[in-house]
Amino acid sequence: SIRNIFEDSTGRIWVATVRHGVFVMAADGSAARAIQEVTAEGRRLQTEGVNTIAEVNPGEVWIGTYSQGIVTINMTTFRTRRILHDAAVPSSLPDDDVWALFRDRSGITWVASGRGLSRYMPQQAAITTIFGVTGRKSGISEDALLGIQPMPSGDVWLGFSRSGVAIFNSLGVRSGYLQPDPLRTETALPQKYVWDFALGAHGEVFTATAQGLYLSDSAGVHITKLYVPGHDPNSHIVSLLLDKDTLWVGGKDGLWHFNPYSLHKSGLVSPTVAPLTDKRVRALVLDHDGSLWIGTENGLNRLDTSSKQIEQILPETANPSALSAGYIATLLIDNRGRLWVGTSGGGINILTGRDAKGRPQFHRIGLEDGLPDINVDKLIADTNGRIWASTDDGTAMIDPTTFAVQSLGRADGQPIANYWV
Repeated sequence: SIRNIFEDSTGRIWVATVRHGVFVMAADGSAARAIQEVTAEGRRLQTEGVNTIAEVNPGEVWIGTYSQGIVTINMTTFRTRRILHDAAVPSSLPDDDVWALFRDRSGITWVASGRGLSRYMPQQAAITTIFGVTGRKSGISEDALLGIQPMPSGDVWLGFSRSGVAIFNSLGVRSGYLQPDPLRTETALPQKYVWDFALGAHGEVFTATAQGLYLSDSAGVHITKLYVPGHDPNSHIVSLLLDKDTLWVGGKDGLWHFNPYSLHKSGLVSPTVAPLTDKRVRALVLDHDGSLWIGTENGLNRLDTSSKQIEQILPETANPSALSAGYIATLLIDNRGRLWVGTSGGGINILTGRDAKGRPQFHRIGLEDGLPDINVDKLIADTNGRIWASTDDGTAMIDPTTFAVQSLGRADGQPIANYWV
């Protein structure tokens, strides 16, 4: 039985049925195809009742179902995503019985469900929020997300503060889980912070935790704790960087490195001889010249990886061309080879060169430039070279040429202010 018929902006006809999901027919009238979907929870659109259809955004159709929420469909790839009621998220659907969808002239979509009327305002497409709920058996099972590792397969590894590591496939479905076990920390993660990852040459994954270093296969099936001669196996590790056959490890006890593929050989641990500005390491990045930049809780350091000589760079708050703050939370090399430094308390610093005496010169980006907060937690570059900064009070996108800042907050569809990754 047919319940509803809808024509999208390309002339295709969508047909909603009572028990067999939704079908789509091309504008030329060719045979209709059923939209196929299988979720991690076992939901199948092709066996569900559909009440209503609307084109919410160009290229995106929403399907309102009977008791199964909304199914969003990409009109080009026909990939699907569910929007469901979640008692832990006040802004979610009030109910999964969706009876009507309507997009008005201003672009707002109105959703009528069994428990009220909802409004969806698509302000921008840059940010999609996926909420974490403690104890959830599928999806993101915790709200404190600390580390992210994209994989060549399209999978994404997520590290949490207490819940180990969750693995999501390219469809956004949780496909694996490295569950912590405080009683088996030799072959399972500890119930501690998972800060960072490093991807090995053969797909293996090194994992930094607050209780040591771990190695797992690319599928996340087998994991083991690494014991490196001469180093505390339970040290608090925060940052990892793999450079060919050298793994650089930074944490509460300083910086060290070793060959992770020759663990059983002697003399592998090589702590830097010259002192860092602070032994508490927060961030590592390798520049185009092969120098290793080390951000600590009190100062920036540049390590010549050949000579092991360290240049210490301390903050000078009153000098507008110097480093603005000592706590270095994140480091980035942009596509022009410049070093970006995200600080706690001093915004962003970009290394632009050196003065006549060889002292590093920085360009600062702060509140007066449009940065939403001076506590910067993470810097990343997108495929277009733009720099994204997560702060304690919103996200910013920065033009790498003009340093113009565009801030994104709650009004732009970002319901969470503070992101660490």
